[in-house]
Amino acid sequence: MARKGGKKHLKRLATPRVVKIKRKEGKKRFFINPDPGPHPKNRCIPLGAVIRDYLGYAKTLREAKKILNLGYVLVDNKIRKDYKFPVGLMDVLSIPKVKEYYRVTLDDKNRLILIPIEKEETKFKICRVIKKTYNKGKKIQITLHDGRNFLFDEKEGNKIKIGDSLLINTVNNKVEKNLKFKTGNTVFIIGGRNVGKIGRIASDVIRRGVRDKIVLVETEGKKIEVPFEYLLVVGEDKPLLTIRK
Repeated sequence: MARKGGKKHLKRLATPRVVKIKRKEGKKRFFINPDPGPHPKNRCIPLGAVIRDYLGYAKTLREAKKILNLGYVLVDNKIRKDYKFPVGLMDVLSIPKVKEYYRVTLDDKNRLILIPIEKEETKFKICRVIKKTYNKGKKIQITLHDGRNFLFDEKEGNKIKIGDSLLINTVNNKVEKNLKFKTGNTVFIIGGRNVGKIGRIASDVIRRGVRDKIVLVETEGKKIEVPFEYLLVVGEDKPLLTIRK
């Protein structure tokens, strides 16, 4: 009979490049296959791998599962016990037991990494607006890159555009601020050859490319061209949250 559904296992050699692990390590052949969730498979780290491979709190997956089952680990201020839960860009990982707090971000090799943050930052995260839908009753649904959806009335919803970012309070799941995609604002490059850099929008749209529009970004004293879809607005004069070490 033919297989029904996707594969349930994942070999280490086939692990997406965003995951920062050793793909050839002794006799280890398999890696944790993340469950469907807020982040796509090729842009996330399974929570069990974060505990075992990134932070080193466990030597084996069995130990990592025990830590998670005790409720010691929070993702975006929610206790997560599923070792396959996908952790992705801008998520906040909290371990109150040892008073350690991290934000998931990207390095210059397009790999997901953890950077330490202060406890005060754990209740906030920045999410990119990727979709906008008009619903019945003059309601506008805004979809963010981490799978969150918010409903706004027509007046408020029309102020938010695709490409903007929203500062979210993960404790009460409310929008604190709308970060507009406009000239002068600070952006974090989340894809392409310049991934991991922080710069400012020098010119909104300089031309439309084959797939998407191209934006001029000023970073490290020079101006570069970056596709619109690779930009995450993180603040106005400077990033509102800690994004790099």
